Amino acid sequence: MVIPPYNGFGDEEDSLGNVYRLVPKPPKKDYFKWVDNQIYLRFVARLNTKLPEDVDRRFIITFYLNDDTLLVYEPQQRNSGIVEGKFLEKNKYKNPERPGQYFSPADLMVGKDVKINGYSFHILDCDDFTKRWYTENFQF
Repeated sequence: MVIPPYNGFGDEEDSLGNVYRLVPKPPKKDYFKWVDNQIYLRFVARLNTKLPEDVDRRFIITFYLNDDTLLVYEPQQRNSGIVEGKFLEKNKYKNPERPGQYFSPADLMVGKDVKINGYSFHILDCDDFTKRWYTENFQF
């Protein structure tokens, strides 16, 4: 059976459901991962750009451990002329550095450059809980 390429509607798991079944069922979520990991890791980042209007923009990147999704939010900055709010929707994003794989906590480290959905960010800092979590789980 030849699997057609992803068409852009829904997740890739949804598209695979259309291939294997005439009446697709929604993909099953890992219930125990969802219940046990109600944790999110938050990072402060900036855009990697030379444009003068984008140099001072700051973003909050939130990684949710229970479903491996990312949310990129832009907090309000006075007199910037840029509307604050969601920059990228909460979704699973693929890591272009590791083809075929989604982002994981190991990809989001302070000081690293990360490319999410075509936007390049430099991670500047993280909150105290995230620092403790990385210390416990990655022995930094």
